[in-house]
Amino acid sequence: MSFDAESILDFWFADNALTPEGYKVRKELWFSVNEEFDSEIRRRFESQIQEAAELCKSGLSSDARENLARIIATDQFPRNVYRGTAQAFAFDSVALSVTKDMIESGMHEQLSYVERMFAYMPLEHSESLDMQVLSVKMFEALVASDDNQFESDSGESIWYAHLHKEIIERFGRFPHRNEILGREPTPEEIEYLASGPENFGQVKA
Repeated sequence: MSFDAESILDFWFADNALTPEGYKVRKELWFSVNEEFDSEIRRRFESQIQEAAELCKSGLSSDARENLARIIATDQFPRNVYRGTAQAFAFDSVALSVTKDMIESGMHEQLSYVERMFAYMPLEHSESLDMQVLSVKMFEALVASDDNQFESDSGESIWYAHLHKEIIERFGRFPHRNEILGREPTPEEIEYLASGPENFGQVKA
């Protein structure tokens, strides 16, 4: 099966999700645990994840939205399809490579506000502090841009970018991934996890 960027984008941004009104509806699916949504992605797009990963390794497409579809397929879809398993994070590095290349080339600026949010997500998901610093920079620039018609959600985007960065500054990794990835937690991480912190929808299956 060949990579179908248009189908991925049509699905991900359904319900007029690129508009402020549609975004409010769609984000409830994007940013929550919904087994029905996960199952639909698994059924329709699981085979596209590996296709996208191979394309990510071959460099940028000349089409900004094609690159965005590759990011969604390797950064977002695994978190739905393989939720709570190591596979959820297995494609992060290839997604991140596309994000970095898009930023370095300026191609990210061809995308709309909500599209850019998802183009930057691999930065937020990275366990590299340098990438977290860049994540905050990109999200702050996005919120300050003329393209921002999402004032009611802007603060939330910035808050989450800073939250991810603060966790990496403190621990050098995301402690909520430890059990999933078979990593031994430190005493400080054990104490932190006992406090019931944000797990971003990923708990060991």
